[in-house]
Amino acid sequence: MVALLLWGMIDTTEVLEIKNVTPPLHVEIALVGEVNIKKGTPGKIEFHKYCSEHIAEKVKLTLKADRVYIGLKDVKLIDWHGTPEFDVYLPPNMVMEVEVNLGAARFDIDLGGLTITRFELNTGAIKGRISCTGRAAVEAMELNVGAAKLKIEDLGNISPRLLDINCGVSNLTLSLNGDWSDTCDIHIATALSKITVKAPTELDIQLTTEGFLTGGTQIVHPTPQVRIKVEGALNRVRLRRYRDI
Repeated sequence: MVALLLWGMIDTTEVLEIKNVTPPLHVEIALVGEVNIKKGTPGKIEFHKYCSEHIAEKVKLTLKADRVYIGLKDVKLIDWHGTPEFDVYLPPNMVMEVEVNLGAARFDIDLGGLTITRFELNTGAIKGRISCTGRAAVEAMELNVGAAKLKIEDLGNISPRLLDINCGVSNLTLSLNGDWSDTCDIHIATALSKITVKAPTELDIQLTTEGFLTGGTQIVHPTPQVRIKVEGALNRVRLRRYRDI
């Protein structure tokens, strides 16, 4: 239903009920503009879009077998009036594999309340945040970003066993706050980037850097909860410890 028409933009919502699907449910999201992803209603995927009518007609929300596709197909990203905005609400009661492909975008992804065996993000020039309100169950994460300003918060509430980050010239802030339930290996491959790691003093970590300017192990713990390895030349890596009260 069209709820609003303003300057050529329309406001619509689609709801897809998920029934009789053998887990994991495969979800692929391919969008541009401003994108928000978070927990929604059990058994449903909700897709809210605020964009031109031309684009709204071409955005697909489809289910085929155990695969959901949400996104743009065969749309040339030119002559858009205004910045499209999309909200995706994923079901909290379903095991999923989630792949997110974003063009030039701003995004906010909250994984709280979701169960994901594998989360993959692929994007170009972006500014975005990944966080976790409450707890999530995510086994592995892979983030492939271009020139980016990226914040990852509440990582302990996500507690992935493996986090791979591949990025170009970026400004990356990695916050290790939250309630850790497992050990985690974090591998960051980048160059010419500014990387800030924020960690509570109560969290045992190991931080190793390899590169022209930052080579060498900075922190070693015999039994670290979190192991971080940064590879690439000309990176600036800063560790900030704080007391979690």
